[in-house]
This record gives sequence, structure tokens and C-alpha cells, in this order.
Amino acid sequence: MYADKIYNMCYYISKNKSEADDLFQEVIIKVYKYLKGFDGKSKFSTWLYRITTNHCIDRIRHYDRVSFFSLDKADEDGLELITKMSDKSPGPAEEAQKQDTIQKLGLAIETLSPIQKTIVLLRYSEDKPLKEIAQICRCTVGTVGSRLDSAMKKLKKYLKLNP
Repeated sequence: MYADKIYNMCYYISKNKSEADDLFQEVIIKVYKYLKGFDGKSKFSTWLYRITTNHCIDRIRHYDRVSFFSLDKADEDGLELITKMSDKSPGPAEEAQKQDTIQKLGLAIETLSPIQKTIVLLRYSEDKPLKEIAQICRCTVGTVGSRLDSAMKKLKKYLKLNP
């Protein structure tokens, strides 16, 4: 039920399939190890996302490199920040424009801090409400809103300067 979402989070944070596989296994072990500590004060999914994001960000900080999206091709798991294509098949021009947009958005996202990337991913890829993101990131809803607003301003600025 949650395995795909955990793996996708690991993949988006690491931008590397092999590393995502390792992160996923480490998170599953960590969840199993700390399952007794789940107190039910928050939703299970919130607790699970908190463990996943904290573990992935800690590991990435250790390697001192952070990235969320593949820039050389469309994300294998589907880039959720881009509007899904309609049922009809796109022509070559539309496909080229979509690929260009994905690449530009990926470059823009690379400029965000790890916490901003996490918040943007949870909000726009996982459709999490601000309250749940706040629980996952262990901060207030106001802080999440502020970080999200700041991230969106950075993204808009970057995309405006790099059309």
C-alpha cells in the first residue's frame, strides 16, 4: 500500500535508482525497527513519510548532494508536477515542448533547499495537505506555508530568468 510511495519519495530525493533502492530498504528496516514506537498521535502515513523524508535527507546531507528529478529524460515514475497528458497522443511538437518544460522545471527544482524540495514534492506530487506536511517535517503549518511560498517564488524567479 505504501511501498510505491516510499520508493518514489526515495527516488525523487536521490535521483538515482540504485541509491533509491538502498534508501527504500533502509527506510523499511527503520520502520520495522521503530514500529513499536508509533503512538497513533498522527496518521500512520504521516509517521511513515516523516521517517522516509528524514532518513533520505540525512543520507543526502551526508553525501552533500541533493537532487530530486532526472534532467536528462522524463522521470520513469512520472513527474507529477507536470500536468498529465490528455488521452489523445501528442504530436512531436507537443512532446518536445513537454520534455523542455520537464527539463526546465527540474533545473528550477535543483535550486531549492532540501526542505523546500521535500515540501514541494509532498504538496504537489503527493497532494498532502499543509497540516500533514507540517507533521511530517516537524514544524508548524505556518512554517510549511512560508517555505512553500518561498520555494514557489524561487521557482518562478528561476523560470522567468531562464525561459
